[in-house]
Amino acid sequence: MTFRFDRKAVVSLVVAVTNERERLERAPFDHAQLLVPNGDNPAGTDAMVEIPAAGAGGSSTPLKPFLNLNPLFMP
Repeated sequence: MTFRFDRKAVVSLVVAVTNERERLERAPFDHAQLLVPNGDNPAGTDAMVEIPAAGAGGSSTPLKPFLNLNPLFMP
């Protein structure tokens, strides 16, 4: 059995059901400080990038779409 779907319809559905609190990193989508490995340094240890904590009030800068692409644009 083969299933066909409309990509625009699927993306529109996902965008519609995405919680705005997630984009703003407000509770319950807040997070503690995160340290992410980002390559190594001359001392032979991991170079780390800090992602600052977002408390229950959220971040002052909303998350941007992946690669700043419009999720509804389909070539």
